[in-house]
Parts: sequence; C-alpha cells; structure tokens
Amino acid sequence: MNFARKAKRVARRQHRHGLITDKEYAKVKEAVRDPKVVAKWQAEVERQMAPPWTVSAGFIDWGAVWDWLVKNWPKIQAILLKLLPLLILEPNPTKKKYRRDVK
Repeated sequence: MNFARKAKRVARRQHRHGLITDKEYAKVKEAVRDPKVVAKWQAEVERQMAPPWTVSAGFIDWGAVWDWLVKNWPKIQAILLKLLPLLILEPNPTKKKYRRDVK
C-alpha cells in the first residue's frame, strides 16, 4: 500500500466534503512529498489501528484486550442483543415433525 497516496486521497476527499480547509489540504499535499513525514504518519496510524491482541513482544497484552472489551462493550452488547431473538425463536429448527410423531 502506498501510504502517501492514500493520505493524499483521504485529504482530498475531506477537503471536498468541507472537513478540512484549503490551508490544511495544501499542508498535507506538501507533507506527503517528504518520506520521513509519511513514515511517521504510517507508524502512528499502524500503532493506533493495531488490535490489542496482536503479539508484539511475544505475549498477548491481556490488559489491553480487557481495555478494548470495556471500551467496545456497548457495541458488543448491541450485537448480542440483536442476535438473541434469532437463537430463541425456535428450539430446534432442523428437526422435522412427522405425522406419526404428533399425538
């Protein structure tokens, strides 16, 4: 992935939608020409976007995993509550009822 090109494309999209000013857009276009600045940006984005369960030092950081779960618990709970009715609608949907079984 060419990170400089992606950063420029995101900045262009944000400028088009009015989320950044002309001056900020010009700064981004100038900054993507410097490989050192792009490398810093990429490292920071990768650091922030990495999930906590990635193994960086040979072990899982369970504290970071717990913090992630606590931070995202409302979303996780909403998904679980949406799936719950699907699980309790019919006790065994694969079992067919035959006429001889009904008494």
